[in-house]
Amino acid sequence: SGALCVRPERVRFSTTETGGFSLCGVIREYSYTGGTLRTTIETDGGVQLLVTDMGQDDERLAVGTRVHIYWDPRKAVLVESGAKADA
Repeated sequence: SGALCVRPERVRFSTTETGGFSLCGVIREYSYTGGTLRTTIETDGGVQLLVTDMGQDDERLAVGTRVHIYWDPRKAVLVESGAKADA
């Protein structure tokens, strides 16, 4: 077993379903850190995901909006349980 890791800037979300993905959640909050917009999404399973981008989209979805979460599968890394990071 292991974990699927995706950098926050690689994750995207939309109100429409994206082919091949079935991860859904609800936007819980937005916050700015410098020039970066951080979006917290809670999945149906209760896991909180952080999505980051440059925050240039003038038409942000409202907090509480249900969204479909997706990313380019080539940008994900599978980390096996018990794997040690390189020093």
